[in-house]
Amino acid sequence: RLSHYMREADQAMQGMSATSNGVLGILEIKAAMLGSEGKRAEQLVLLDSLLATNRTNRAMPLEKLMRQKAECLRAMGRGAEAFRLMDSAYQTLDSVKQTDIDRNMSEFTARYDTMEKEMRLEQANRLNAEQKLHIMWLAAAVAALLAIVAVVLYSRKLTAQRALLKARKSYIEGMEQERERMARELHDGVCNDI
Repeated sequence: RLSHYMREADQAMQGMSATSNGVLGILEIKAAMLGSEGKRAEQLVLLDSLLATNRTNRAMPLEKLMRQKAECLRAMGRGAEAFRLMDSAYQTLDSVKQTDIDRNMSEFTARYDTMEKEMRLEQANRLNAEQKLHIMWLAAAVAALLAIVAVVLYSRKLTAQRALLKARKSYIEGMEQERERMARELHDGVCNDI
């Protein structure tokens, strides 16, 4: 039954590029089927071919292919080679994970820097708004103070004008009284003498 599926897979791959993702997926499945049938030598050849193709295409995870090949070598009784290959697969996986961690850290750092800049900008905008508000309050206080000074000065001027008016009125009344007194004296004294 497996041979039927392998023939189907071979027919599906005809006319397709040997490095296409579809062909590589079919070959990976075919390698797994060969392993399940115990055809380890054929599986090893196919896995080596996939590893060689994957170096240029990178369609499949390299460490996965390396682990499959190591499992095949172990099943063939080549434990030392299988161990070295499995160790390489884990190192490759670790480097991939480290690359992912580094990329994530880089993205996190960039987001953190962006957020920090946005916070500084927001803080600067808030301080600017507070300064403008303080300036407006100061301008309002100065305007109120100027208004008070103007009212006080106007009140003093008005008081001074009233005092001057009162003094002039008093002077005029004093002159009127003196004129009336002189008129009485002239009327009573000089007129009587004449």
